[in-house]
Amino acid sequence: MNKLFLLLCALVCFFQAFSQEFEDTVCLSSVTVLGETEQFFTDGAKLEIIDSLSLSSASSTVSDVLLHSTSSLIKSYGHSGSASTLSLRGAGASRSAVMWEGFQLNSITMGETDLSLLPAQSFNYLAIDHSGSAAAYGSGSVGGVLHMAYKPSWKKEKLFAVQLSQASFETYNASFRHSIGTNRLNVSGSYFYSQSEGNYPYYDYVRLDTFNRKNADYSSYGFVQNVHYKFSHSSLLQAGLWYTVKDARLPGIIGTNLENVETQKDSIVRMFAMYKKLFSQSVFTVKSAVFNSYQKYTKKITPLDTMYSSLSEIDNLQSISAATFKMYVSSRITSFVEGQYTFKRAHVDNYGDAVEEQQFAGVAGLRYETRRIHASFGVRKEYVHNVDIPFVYNFGAEFHCDSLPLVFHFSIGKKFRRPTFNELYWKGWGNPDLVSENGFSFETGVQYSYTKKHHAVVTDIAYFQSDIKDMIMWNPEGSVWKPMNVSHAQIQGIEFRAHHVYSRPRYKLQQKFGYDYNTSHIVEMQGDEQASNHQMYYVPQISMHYSPAVSYKKWLFGSYVNYQSYRYYGTGKVLPSYFTFDFFVNLTVRSQKVTSNLRFTITNILDKRYELIRSYPIPGRSFEFSLNFIIK
Repeated sequence: MNKLFLLLCALVCFFQAFSQEFEDTVCLSSVTVLGETEQFFTDGAKLEIIDSLSLSSASSTVSDVLLHSTSSLIKSYGHSGSASTLSLRGAGASRSAVMWEGFQLNSITMGETDLSLLPAQSFNYLAIDHSGSAAAYGSGSVGGVLHMAYKPSWKKEKLFAVQLSQASFETYNASFRHSIGTNRLNVSGSYFYSQSEGNYPYYDYVRLDTFNRKNADYSSYGFVQNVHYKFSHSSLLQAGLWYTVKDARLPGIIGTNLENVETQKDSIVRMFAMYKKLFSQSVFTVKSAVFNSYQKYTKKITPLDTMYSSLSEIDNLQSISAATFKMYVSSRITSFVEGQYTFKRAHVDNYGDAVEEQQFAGVAGLRYETRRIHASFGVRKEYVHNVDIPFVYNFGAEFHCDSLPLVFHFSIGKKFRRPTFNELYWKGWGNPDLVSENGFSFETGVQYSYTKKHHAVVTDIAYFQSDIKDMIMWNPEGSVWKPMNVSHAQIQGIEFRAHHVYSRPRYKLQQKFGYDYNTSHIVEMQGDEQASNHQMYYVPQISMHYSPAVSYKKWLFGSYVNYQSYRYYGTGKVLPSYFTFDFFVNLTVRSQKVTSNLRFTITNILDKRYELIRSYPIPGRSFEFSLNFIIK
């Protein structure tokens, strides 16, 4: 019976598609990402675009989207809505940049971005630039870059959408989206609310018993608003405002007291504005952003205590300004220069006084383009008082064959990561003598496209390698652990992507497949022979993702299949491999002005027990029912 059930599941998986109406083209793009800066450094880069179905059907966070629709490494502390981080190519969360409309969101104190604070409903464009040029993005893009943006349609429209969902563990989500526009103006945005008790059962392998998760509830709410306005055909104004609040109780880890009394509150305000002016042979752009984040953490020994045993408050402020000038030197050559200024301030209890930093950066690039060859070269130099930041560069190119449907691409460059404020200034633990991590990266690959009658196929295979020298690791210095430049690491592997669409008048089939083989390891660790030549922590050697779907008339059936091999969480300490299978069915009902989508999802249908982070259990089988109304 179990074998028959698995066979039926496999057959359902095979006949599936990635798009609700399969409007997405078969594309594994390897060129432009976003913005004036990035387009000069992404020739030869590998770009993975998240499909529209994964975005439109997501009822919660960007973390959920990436977990279900990519083979990216996500470190989650529990169920949907729990804190989670992204590690691209196994480089770690502080070496994987997250960008919003061209501005980096990574925390100045920890260097990471909590994906649970990123509302999936607020973006219609999500893409991963696996190459992550440091010349384009600066510090912290060794593993790659996640881009989030909203792209206007520039047409006359009035669109309103309401989405409601109820899921296991007393989880509720609600969102409202709108887009009002003409060929010159677009005003769009989303409002969202989410809450969950998080009271799912899990097996405690320390106590050898099954318990219900306690004190794991959270609630979050906020909005993201966007304005795009064309003054004329040659000038554009864009602005955005983002506000999010999340209150969460933090449950105890496996083996500890179920009545854990820890809380965390995150409050975020982000805003930006950009103005672009086009001239006959040039483009001038100015942009500015201000980000403020506040986090409060509390802990009590027992629920009855009136005093906190631990209280920590973190208040971060960051402002970013840039001016860009791009000139079309000829029909084939474009030049580019940019000046950037960044101000950072962090007020953290464990720093003592507030810490401030001013940063200047100069960026320049040159791009050459013909029908068959696209190539770009860029350089970047950053300046911070009394800090040595390496000069970085990037060169990338792609070659389009005439006789065969092949595109060869490669990219090389230097990368770096500045120490975080926690690593530098944490009182008693930080190390002000740290230097920037630095290294060299290289990748090459080939993309193949095939179209015949009802079939369309795109495949891409790439090899990548990055060396990280002076890598920062926390090591014991007596009884105190301190961050030190003691490691040399190598990030390397092979990535394969395939996308197939089979179209008929009455139905469409679509499949996406991703396979990553990653041998990233610590080449040498000073003072720790056991760590030398060891696989990097939480990096599986094999990651796979398969997303098939089939649409027929008003129905869409699909699934997400994920596999990760074993992962080390310490020297010689292993988390076992896991395989998950999710299934969904979607019914679309259309009228003249209203489109209704009813969706039922089963997550972890095989009820697998596994962990993404040691001692933080992931839920077993769960269910979600959602309603989505689109009014035009």
